[in-house]
Amino acid sequence: MHALKLRLRARDSGTSLVIVLIIAMTIGGFAAVMGSFSTQNSQAQAEWRSLADDGVACESVAELLRAELVADLQNSNLSVANWLTEVRDGNRFGTGVVKSYAGFPGVQTWVSEVSAAGGGSSWVEVTSSTQGVASTQQSATERFNMGNSSLLDFAMLTKNTNCMFCHLEVNGDVGSLANFMPGWGGQNSGYTSSIDGDVYVAGTATMGTGSFAGTLNGTALSGSLHENYTGSKLPADENGDGEPDFPSIDAAAASETASGSIWAGNASNTASDGSGIWVTPLLGDWDPSSATPQGTVPPGTSGTTWMPDSHGVLSSSVDGNLTLVGTYDNPIQLNGDVFASGDVVIKGYVEGKGAVYAGRNVYIAGDIVYKNPPGTMTNDAEAVAAIAAGSDELRLAAKANVVIGNWTYKDNAGNVSEMRDRQGAAFMYTAHSLENTSYFKATDGGTSSEELTKSGSQYYDDLGNEVSSSNVITINDSTTLGWVGDYGNSTTIKPLNYDSRLAAGQVKSDGSFHSWMSQNEFRSVLGTQNYTDMMWRMPWTSSWSTNESELGAGWGGINGLPNWTSYYAANYHSSGNGQYVKRGGAFTYILETGTKAWATHVTHIDAFIYSNKRVSGLTPMVDGLVINGGMISGDIQVLAPGRGNWMWWATAATWGDPTPSSYYWTSNSTPNAYGDAMDALRLNYDYRLRNGGLGFNLLSAATGERIYIQRGAETLSGFPLP
Repeated sequence: MHALKLRLRARDSGTSLVIVLIIAMTIGGFAAVMGSFSTQNSQAQAEWRSLADDGVACESVAELLRAELVADLQNSNLSVANWLTEVRDGNRFGTGVVKSYAGFPGVQTWVSEVSAAGGGSSWVEVTSSTQGVASTQQSATERFNMGNSSLLDFAMLTKNTNCMFCHLEVNGDVGSLANFMPGWGGQNSGYTSSIDGDVYVAGTATMGTGSFAGTLNGTALSGSLHENYTGSKLPADENGDGEPDFPSIDAAAASETASGSIWAGNASNTASDGSGIWVTPLLGDWDPSSATPQGTVPPGTSGTTWMPDSHGVLSSSVDGNLTLVGTYDNPIQLNGDVFASGDVVIKGYVEGKGAVYAGRNVYIAGDIVYKNPPGTMTNDAEAVAAIAAGSDELRLAAKANVVIGNWTYKDNAGNVSEMRDRQGAAFMYTAHSLENTSYFKATDGGTSSEELTKSGSQYYDDLGNEVSSSNVITINDSTTLGWVGDYGNSTTIKPLNYDSRLAAGQVKSDGSFHSWMSQNEFRSVLGTQNYTDMMWRMPWTSSWSTNESELGAGWGGINGLPNWTSYYAANYHSSGNGQYVKRGGAFTYILETGTKAWATHVTHIDAFIYSNKRVSGLTPMVDGLVINGGMISGDIQVLAPGRGNWMWWATAATWGDPTPSSYYWTSNSTPNAYGDAMDALRLNYDYRLRNGGLGFNLLSAATGERIYIQRGAETLSGFPLP
């Protein structure tokens, strides 16, 4: 006897039927050929048809049991982890409990295996088998995901994280869909960072050398390195190009299936502490001062901002842009999934469990803090305890981008801001190469938030569907704005190229851009805070248009370099508490001492972040940034430079200035409020995601989706397969 077994990984339930039909057709083809040989082979032909029918019956019965399992989980009011424990212990669908269904006589099915407790993804395996004679017995074993996708096992998953590894601490696993070289480009340049977890790389990783041998280009790794990884933790290669495909969220599905509610502020939405919830039409205008509570949703894509009129009114799918501000007394209240077709602006305290999906961008406009935090979570056991305690869980997802902090680049008069006030925009513009041409899908209704990817002469949406060139909007701004204060104003920005991706608004079908919330208005939501020691970004090589460096408050430019003025004699002056250097005929701040008001900087995010395109932001050096959750995106560039890093001021000979040596500064500042002594970026994985906590419902391998199938059959006596 020979056994025929087929093992595959299926991405959707429809794959099963297609494969069964292919098998049936193939078997039928064999039978047609063999039928010309003899009466014996004619009999075999009939047996092969019966074999195929039995195979379909096995899979059909397995699907029926799957439906029962999913319904039982959803109706049990148990967490996934606790529900699986009961299945594992035999209290629900236990191993060996055999079931059969009317309409499929002679076929039995049962739960044959359950995922190990606290071991990553949550799944059950179902086996079905016919009860015929050995020569025609058929079976099928299918594994169904009963929790979150294994993609959510990562604290960080992306195609490119390289330059983020500058004072970065990751507590959790890291995944890379390409080669992995942590650091800012040089050998061992990731030496200021660490990963307390495992690393899964689709390609290869750059290893450290010399005293950093055994590290990842200098980054310390406590766990295991998995190079050229092809297992189930990384997404599959759907298009056959040899690389894992980024698992994009389907915004249309999010809109259709969202079934939750969200609130911010008090029941009448008139709290005086700044909390509230506002909706602005896609092509409308942000105007909270005139927004009055309304019981019915104003129609159309234009108009002014409005507010829901009572607690719980805003639910499920919101057609427009959503602004959410929570305070400790009036937090943002989460209950399940909510989808907004435009942008989402969010900050403040949150309470409950929910996911907020944006049809375009999510803007984190201040700290996001759980009112009922889960406490320390460094392993699966602590996560299970946090789930049982019912602590808060927030998931943020964007079809396009998640932007952290201040993205603006214009002052109140509409001019390009001084460098101190546009550090975030300068970093993000360069980090994501936003000077490049962008492409959007033209849609009816005058708006488009669908940024396309161009490969050769073809255009593709997030889900890998090809878009006709006749339905593509090309954004390539011919306007450039000089960065005020730079050397010769040679550093420029193409505003439409930048705005179409990162500014709050909508690309219109004619290729123009509508800002529903202006840059001034966004800063009014962001607010200001007083800081004493802040970080500067400024050009540091002769290539002013591309290179910038961070200068901290301890840098020698104030007290440590008595000869500073001699280096820049005619181009330097100080006034009050500021130091200035002349660039191209205009003076600009480069460093300040004393207390000064800055745009509020994000230092703490309690949320798991997911976006199809980018996660981006800059937090100048003050308290660093702590993210309790994780980040998954096509491209992640979040910079929170740490204190204690060495920097240098480099000049070109043509400037006639000597080149100073490298300078080192240290910080004696106390740790920030969240315990991050490094004043850098600390990413703490939310272990609840891999232990049955709230996840994203719209990713591959959602609850009940099949992970793989294995079919088995004994061959017919006297009729071996070729």
